[in-house]
Order: sequence, then C-alpha cells, then structure tokens
Amino acid sequence: MRPRTTGRRVGLVLASVAAVMAFAAGWLSAAASRAGDRIGDIDVNVQPLPSVEGGSGRSYGTTHGYTEFRVHLKNTAQKAHTVQLTYPAEGRGGPVNQGIVATRTVHLTQEQGTSVAFYQPVSETVGMDMEVRVDGTPDAQTISVANVQGYRYESSICPSVLVSRDVPRDFRDYLHAASATRQARMGQRQNMPPPDSALGPGHWSDSGRTAADGSSVTPATGAPAMMASTPGSAPHRPGRRSSATEAEPFTLLRSEVPTSQWSPNWLGYSRFDAILLTEQDVETMSPQVRMAIRRYIECGGAVLIHGRSVPAAFSDNSVPDKDAGYFVGLGYVAASLQGMDAKKDAENRAGNAVDGDAPVLADNERGKEASSREKKGDDWAAAFDKLSQMPLHIYHPNQRPDKLFDLLVAEATIPVRGLFVLVMLFGLGIGPANIWLLTKYKKRIWLWWNVPAISLLTCLMVLGYAMLSEGWTGRGKNTTLTLLDERSHHATTFGYVSFYCPLTPSAGLHFADDTELALLSNQVDWERNYSRVRGRTGGAAKFIDWTNDQHLTSGWVNSRVPAYFQVRKNEDRRERLTIQQNGMEPPTIVNALGADIHRLYLADASGRLFETNDVFAGARQTLVPGVGGRLAAGTGLPYLRNIYTGGDWINVFNSWRDIQDASAMLAPGSYIAFLSKSPFVEAPLAGVTSEDTMAIVYGICKEQEDGR
Repeated sequence: MRPRTTGRRVGLVLASVAAVMAFAAGWLSAAASRAGDRIGDIDVNVQPLPSVEGGSGRSYGTTHGYTEFRVHLKNTAQKAHTVQLTYPAEGRGGPVNQGIVATRTVHLTQEQGTSVAFYQPVSETVGMDMEVRVDGTPDAQTISVANVQGYRYESSICPSVLVSRDVPRDFRDYLHAASATRQARMGQRQNMPPPDSALGPGHWSDSGRTAADGSSVTPATGAPAMMASTPGSAPHRPGRRSSATEAEPFTLLRSEVPTSQWSPNWLGYSRFDAILLTEQDVETMSPQVRMAIRRYIECGGAVLIHGRSVPAAFSDNSVPDKDAGYFVGLGYVAASLQGMDAKKDAENRAGNAVDGDAPVLADNERGKEASSREKKGDDWAAAFDKLSQMPLHIYHPNQRPDKLFDLLVAEATIPVRGLFVLVMLFGLGIGPANIWLLTKYKKRIWLWWNVPAISLLTCLMVLGYAMLSEGWTGRGKNTTLTLLDERSHHATTFGYVSFYCPLTPSAGLHFADDTELALLSNQVDWERNYSRVRGRTGGAAKFIDWTNDQHLTSGWVNSRVPAYFQVRKNEDRRERLTIQQNGMEPPTIVNALGADIHRLYLADASGRLFETNDVFAGARQTLVPGVGGRLAAGTGLPYLRNIYTGGDWINVFNSWRDIQDASAMLAPGSYIAFLSKSPFVEAPLAGVTSEDTMAIVYGICKEQEDGR
C-alpha cells in the first residue's frame, strides 16, 4: 500500500508542477501577444487604440469618422512574403454578411520591416479580432484588437475627446465629479423656469460661483459648471447637445501611445470631435503629425492646447475670436490658459477699486502663483472649464438630405404605366389573340414554339425599354464647397457626391486615401434607434481595400439604388486666382482654378466688391464694381464654420444659386467662385460621368495677411 500511496503523491506533485508551468506559459504567451505576434515568418505588432476612460459618461466611444489600425510588420525570413490584413475577422464579432470589412495587402521583401495603416469607416459591426493571412494561406491567424466605436443612442450623443497620455488624472476627475453633480441637479432643474440667457438653449452655461482659479463651479462639489439645457428647448439634432447629455459633457478617450507615434494622416483623428494636448505634446510631435492635426482642424475639428498660447503650427492664417481662440479653416483651436493673466489683472483692479487696501499682485508674485498652481495641477480645472465652453461640434453624417433640389441624383422611378401597358399587350397577344389566330389558320400546333418566341420577344422589349429610359452607364451628381487658402495652399472640401447605376459597377469606387466618406442612409429614425451607430451603413456587407488607395470594392453602389456619400477632405493644391490691381482701379484676374468660372464675386483688401461672369480656365478678365457699392461685411472663416456646423449643407448650397449680393458672405481679401466643374473632387467611378451641380470655391487671397 505504501508504494501506491507514494506514487499517488508523486503524481499529484507532478500534476501541480505541470499546472503551474501551463499557467506560466499561458501568461508569457499572453504577454508576448500583447507585445507582438509571430505568424509564420512575420512579426505583427498592432498599435493599441485609445481607451475609453471609465466613468466618463453614460455614452462612450465614437460614432463617426474612421478607425485607424496601425500595424508594424517584420519579415524575418530570407524570402519575400505577402501579408493581407483584414478587420474585422470573420467568425468573431465580424460576420461578413453585414457591416464594413477593411483590408490591406502588404508585400515584404526579405527581412524587411514596415509600418502600414488602414481604416474602417463607422460600421454596424465592431469586431474584436484582426485577421492576418500570409501568402494567401487558407488558414488565417487572428489577433485581438480593441475598437473605440461604441454604443450610442441619438438622445445621448456627446462629443468624443482624444486626450494625450500627458493629461493627468486630475483632469479626468473633474469630468467624473461634474457628471455626478449634474446628474443630481438635472432633477432639480426640471421644474425651474428657463433662465434669462442670451446664449439660448443648447449652449454652455457659466452659472455658479467662481473658484479661486477663476473657473465656474457648483456649490455642491466645486466642480466646473457645464451646459445647462433649458426646458422647452429644441430637440437634439446633429451638432447640438440635448438635455439628455447635460450630465455627460463629453467622452474621454486616452491615447495609449506618445504623440510622437500618432498618425501622420488626418483620417486617424476624424472620429474625434476634439483633441486635448499639452505644449510638451506639440513639441515632441513630428512635423508630419503636426500637419495631420492641422488638417484635422481645417476639416472642422477642435483642438485645445493646455498652455498659455497656441503654437504657430496650429494658429497660422487664422482669425482670432473674443475668447482667445482661433478659427482655422473650418475648425477651432484654443489654449486653456491664454488670457488668464489679463483676466486676473482685471479682477485685481476691480477689487482694488472697491477696497483701496486690497493689494495687487506684482508680476513676479503672479508668476510664482502660476508656477505653484501648475505644480499642484490646479490649472487643469481651467483646461476643463475651457474645453467645456469651447464650441465643440459633433460631426454626425446620418440620413440623406430630405430635399435634393436637383443637386443630387434622384430616387429611381419605376415606369409603372408603361410596364402595365406592355404586360397587358403581352397577355392579350400570347393568350386570346394567339389562340384565335392559330385556330383560324389551323396551326394550333405552333403553340409549342410561338409561345416561347413571344415570351422572348416581350423580355427583349422590356429590356430595351429599360435601357432606353436609363441607359447602360450610370450617372452622378456632386455638390461641394471648397475653402481654398492660397496662403498655405490648403484646400478643404466638404459636400455630397451621389451615383445612380442601372447595373452594379464591378470595379468599385476609388477615392484618395485622405478623403473621408460617409454613406448616407435612406432609413427613417425609428428604424435606426436600436442599432450600434444608427444604421448608417445598413444592408449587406461592404468591403474596402487600402492597398493602393481607398478602394470601395463592393457593396457600396448597387443597381437601381441611388448612393449618397457625404465627403470631407484636405489636401495641398496649387490652384489660385491671380489678382492684379493698381490703386483704386478694378482688379484684373487670371483664372488658374482649373475650371471655367460661371460667376465670381471678389472683395479686395479694402473690402470693395467686384464681380464678373464667364471666365474660361486660364483666361484673363477685368472685374466690374458690384451692384450698390456695398463693402464686404462678412467674417470669413467664422462664417464658413457656421455653415459647416449647421449640418444642413445642401440647403445652403441651394440658397447660393441665385445670390445677387455677396457682401454679407465675403470678408476683405476673399472671393467666391462658381465653377463649371470642381477640380477638387475626384472621379471615383470608372465609366460614370458626374455632373458638378454646385462647385463652389471660397478663396482667401494670398495678398491678405489676416484671413478676414
């Protein structure tokens, strides 16, 4: 009995050792997986995506834009390999029968290492795995990948803010405290009359007492005050905050990598409504990353720099506002501490006027106080307050415009009357008429062949009728507005492109890799309320390939179904309007915009208005003074941002069709040109001719220094 007992003990010990070794091996394997994965001869390392801060609101994640996947690949073999990356992987969180599947193919020579990126537009399906296939092998490997796309309902949409790793925990604590405080205050505010505010509903409220650092706080916790929605305010729509989100001013997403490793493509930031950076973050960025964030701002994004000034890389060629911020392109940028010294000086002077014995801080004392406050982290309260009051905009492309104004392709109309007449004639011809005629000539045996023949003829007639009414090739209509800043040679384009094809295009659509697309849905609101991102891309799976460009391979444009895309892009362009002016004489222009100009309205540096019509590409023409002798009274970039954030672009474009007086639209040193065709919009569908129903260029002349 003793040997058997001893054997059992030895077996238990060995089993325990094996279990411990298995656990250690699993832990090491998991750690190795986090650091990188080896698939055959290829080392694969996926850069982690930003993580959602816990407790930062009931809603989380992003609901628009592109999710960027940056992957580092290393070929360790002495031979070349082809690697295909696919997200989401089939079978776990990413079924191929719905949502958007993004792929990219990379060719690696022997021992070559490279970093690549590909993007997934906002999708119904969010997977947790990326598929990696080497040399087309049937057995693909998967890598776990998180995603920042989250569940949101229309009533709880709030801005998504990307914060760098240098943002301390103090800043996030302010958000958590403010959210909890306002959740308690929401119930108390329901029975209160609307406050008298010039801001109106849907704007941030500064009510509450003032803390020592100058931020507005609530009596309960001392957290900075946020938006107060008034009873009876308008229902939520894209670009505005609703009362359901007043306890959740924004959602924080923390970057897991330093800013030196951030994306050099602005599409990598397109899913965020704002970005919070420190001055140190900007200093450590590469020029490519700084330029990508600059393009993100020009495409309508918002950036807050925690510091006393906005770097020149983000504020050049801007228009300052009264809140120490800057309008840049279609976007907005500000510094959290800019203007605080002047504000405190004013407060000290006001206090000194009331109480003559109240001392005023000297410059060196104020500097010591600011330094001490920075060490304590108290300045992050000012950053939180500044971010809360910034004009953040939720870019939320969703349903196609209700009214098309003949600016986009119309819905397909079925020729019901013609088809009904054709079917009636077919029924009479193949039935009573055919039998009567064959009976008369005693040829009823012919029914065996003339019935199929008549059916075939009828089918050919239906096909011919459809081809005559719609044609073989598709058609498209585009309506866009381009902000062309000739000082920086940046062109920001936003608007719509639409297509209608009688047959499904086999080659797909090709767009540049810096163009953001959103396929607009035809569904009504109640059909989208319970989907992950409100069904913007409902239907069968859609596939996109990033190997050479942004190739929408299949599922995006179907036969006899109009497809509507909302687009944003920013690129370097050399198109311009060359202006020559001597003194007070009318200017002479040379059309170097790359297309014929139908109408042109120009305001010179002094604000005088001029106009002309029909200027061919490359032609020279002298302008004539505008009707009425008015001066330009527009604001330029703030005016364009107001159009962009309004969301109802197509109505604005339609209203510009018949403008006679552009004085309220133009700022000194700018122009509006209506072109025959936009050179800033690519032709994505081969064999389809697109008509530019509205191709508007809002240009800022190079001679103007302040951009207004």
